[in-house]
Amino acid sequence: PTEDCSPATVSVLSSSLVIACTILDLINLVLQPSHPQFMTVLVQAPDLFGAIHIAVPLLDMKRYSKLLAGASWMGEYGDPDTDDWENFLHKYSAYHNIDATRQKYPATLLTTSTRDDRVHPAHARKMTKKLWDLGEGKDWPVYYYENIEGGHGGAADSKQEAFMTSLAYDFMWRALTSSLPN
Repeated sequence: PTEDCSPATVSVLSSSLVIACTILDLINLVLQPSHPQFMTVLVQAPDLFGAIHIAVPLLDMKRYSKLLAGASWMGEYGDPDTDDWENFLHKYSAYHNIDATRQKYPATLLTTSTRDDRVHPAHARKMTKKLWDLGEGKDWPVYYYENIEGGHGGAADSKQEAFMTSLAYDFMWRALTSSLPN
């Protein structure tokens, strides 16, 4: 991260990882992951982030191959019904690595699309429910939005895309300025 913490400071590390500074003296990180390895930072390194937006997420790596297009990704991610699960795949399953003993997780927004034909919306639904249940009485602010149209991109047209982008940036801004609704 940069030492310059002005509101205009934004460093793009990849198309899916954005580091931004707030107007505060502290550096806060905002993550918008789009790959399972990045999504695991919610559970592997939650203290690094002030907010996380996870869009159309692939989170349950134990069952991903049984939902929609998941079986076609086994060559890339591995087969969860073989030794791949124990050897490496479980490490990238954010759904299976939530630490129920943690008192704090960063503010998290999960967004999905009912009509996503690649990553089943069950990933976001299940993760949200699990975080809500395990985080009851703890500092685990979790928000969820499901677009009933669109596809894997989360939006059906440019108007919806603009809305989804606005939703994500508004969430991140509010999270980093401590103005999220309860």
